[in-house]
Amino acid sequence: MKSSLLLSCLVLMCAAPPAAAQEPFPFQAQVDALVQPYLEHREIGGLSIGVVHEGKSWTLHYGQLGEIPGETPDDHTVYEVGSVSKVFTSLLLAKAVVDEQLTLDQTIGSLLPSLKEKNPRIANGVSLQHLSQHMSGLPRLPNNLRPADQNNPYADYDRTAMMTFMETVFPDFKPGERYGYSNFGVGLLGELLSTRAKSSYGELLQKVILGPMAMQQSGLSLQPAPKRTFAKPYCSGLFPSHTWSFDVLAGCGAVQSTIGDMLLF
Repeated sequence: MKSSLLLSCLVLMCAAPPAAAQEPFPFQAQVDALVQPYLEHREIGGLSIGVVHEGKSWTLHYGQLGEIPGETPDDHTVYEVGSVSKVFTSLLLAKAVVDEQLTLDQTIGSLLPSLKEKNPRIANGVSLQHLSQHMSGLPRLPNNLRPADQNNPYADYDRTAMMTFMETVFPDFKPGERYGYSNFGVGLLGELLSTRAKSSYGELLQKVILGPMAMQQSGLSLQPAPKRTFAKPYCSGLFPSHTWSFDVLAGCGAVQSTIGDMLLF
């Protein structure tokens, strides 16, 4: 499994919504100084940074995309944004609550009726808010996650496997009692929201967030397009890896985006 990436997509939000910058970036020296050690020590190969400050925005790019000199990241480089995907999933929940389609304290059993009989402790004790805020008591990963490819661990974890796990899982702590990071919990939230909307997670994301915000270079499993390049994934030590794909747990980490789109976000 990937423990670090060659390339990272970072947004520094300092104050206001982005607008076109007509002047040099005022914090160039400070950012350069922060980035250089990571490049020099080969902890990363390349990096894109977006900054929003006092109504202006800038993008900065460092390093290179791969082994070919001159192949550098730019505003159109697509990154796997990883667990930043969880922010998108929580926003999908927030929009459903604002639209009075769901409530934060609604239990997962209300969306998974079959679970009430098989595992009432989870069905009646875990709310949608618990999933979003990592307070569900569900573990970081399900114990029946047994990937065929260890370098692509979520690809073959489907709804059948998810429901099998949900029927027997016992919470690590009382839901709502404390924080406990859970990829599974937020992935479950994404699946519940998309199933309720009768769509895939990617379709729901496009309808609710990406389309309205004109994030035209973001989505799941993006395909090559004019100007679009893809950040090559690497493991720790800059050993080549490959992109991850997701089935039922897409909400925890499947989003791909560019630094330009993340500034819009």
